[in-house]
Amino acid sequence: MILLLGFEIVHPGNNTESEQESLTAAEMFSNIFEAIEHIAIKTNNVTRAAYYIEKKGYKLDCSTKRENKQGRIMVYMKSE
Repeated sequence: MILLLGFEIVHPGNNTESEQESLTAAEMFSNIFEAIEHIAIKTNNVTRAAYYIEKKGYKLDCSTKRENKQGRIMVYMKSE
């Protein structure tokens, strides 16, 4: 299923070994770049990806759905 959806992280992440290290890294990036508010993930099929993500127990915030000039659809996940 993952290959079919073609998920691709568009922005770089970090590799940490603990939750505290992840929080420290996030704070560092936030301090360097002012604010990192999201991670973009590319997919081959937005509809199928949304179904897959929601089956995993996460929700999309459809009120944020936008399409840019190149036809790319963007939607944020709901934070809980």
